[in-house]
Amino acid sequence: MTSEYPEDPVELGDPNVFICFMDRFSPLVLNITCLKNNGVVSQGMEETSFYPSVDNTFCKFSYLPFVPEQRDFYICQVEHWDLPEGSTEKIWYSKAPSPIPEMMENVLCAVGLAVGILGIIAGTICLV
Repeated sequence: MTSEYPEDPVELGDPNVFICFMDRFSPLVLNITCLKNNGVVSQGMEETSFYPSVDNTFCKFSYLPFVPEQRDFYICQVEHWDLPEGSTEKIWYSKAPSPIPEMMENVLCAVGLAVGILGIIAGTICLV
């Protein structure tokens, strides 16, 4: 089983760490390749030792420092004898919430102001 995720919430342009976690595999022969936009990342990737699990299998982490940019994608490619196809890939896209355009902010502010003024007028009429 392979899972991948960023260490911290993604903010475009802010340094982060891409983590690839491999769990429940045996024997201790595993090849991990990290790709960014389909290109092999050859520098910066680090791997932990093999950690034993209770069920006599192992787990392992790999870490890749990165700076998220819009439309980037990362692939954690794992090769192991026990996998049905011999290898597996998981894709993670570098997505961050897109900010609301300024015009949309202005429209929402105007609508809120109009509703507030109508509420004051309606409240005054009801009191009279």
